[in-house]
Parts: sequence; structure tokens; C-alpha cells
Amino acid sequence: MIIDCPPTGVSTDTEVWMKEADSVLLVVREDWSDVRVINDTVDMIWQSGCDFAGFALNAFHQEWFSQEQSYGYGYDGYRKTSGTGEKS
Repeated sequence: MIIDCPPTGVSTDTEVWMKEADSVLLVVREDWSDVRVINDTVDMIWQSGCDFAGFALNAFHQEWFSQEQSYGYGYDGYRKTSGTGEKS
């Protein structure tokens, strides 16, 4: 079962429902969430003794991930290529 709660800064419902959940996943919206509130929420989760699964980043800037960029290395024929497609 997934329990969707309002933001912790708006309501105390989260603390009540957290005790009923098996694990907590914190959803953080890029360029919207205050880092201090995120830190306080993580502290609250740890202090409650709940299992903290981690973060889910929501509404990130897609333009940062263009199709031309990639990570890692591959091989093109016998020559090694970098993640950007340049041959080295």
C-alpha cells in the first residue's frame, strides 16, 4: 500500500501516517523544496525509527539531459569512444 501525504511543512499528517508505513520515501521537487525543510524532515524520519528508503526527485530540469550526452565508455569498431561519442 502506498500512502501519499501532504508536505511535512504544511501538515502533521505525515508524522501520523509514517508510523503505519513499512518504509518512507521522501519526494523532493527540484528548485522548490527548501534544503532546511528537507534536512528537518529526514531528521524527523530517523528519530521516529521508521525505515527511510531515500529520495525521489520530482520535476527536474530535463534540458540538463540532452540526447547527445551520455556517461561511460563504449567501443566503436576497434577504437575506444568516450560517452560523448568522441573517439580517443
